Amino acid sequence: MKITTGRFLKNEEFTEEGEVLYISKVEYANIAKENEEKNMKHCVSFEDNEKPLVLNSTNKAVLLQLFGDESDDWKGKPIRVYCDPTVSYQGSITGGLRLKKANGKKKKRANTETV
Repeated sequence: MKITTGRFLKNEEFTEEGEVLYISKVEYANIAKENEEKNMKHCVSFEDNEKPLVLNSTNKAVLLQLFGDESDDWKGKPIRVYCDPTVSYQGSITGGLRLKKANGKKKKRANTETV
């Protein structure tokens, strides 16, 4: 079983096929670790999932294109969350979470547990 820690969704929690999740809310939140200065980012939360997803510029652009610029209207909208192994960060290929239009039925995520 894959065990992950942290307050936010991670790419290790999803397959390349991904899973359809339903948006429950969007908020502007401090994502800084303890003893760090505030680091405010938009985060999207999903029904039946305790961890939110921190929105990077790419994922935010996808949501804006699909659902418009009023995030209050995104509640209940389905979105496919998946791991893209080709995502790079600071010059290294790390993999990362991406969003796309939800097509088809829900898929179960890999077994994960929060410690």
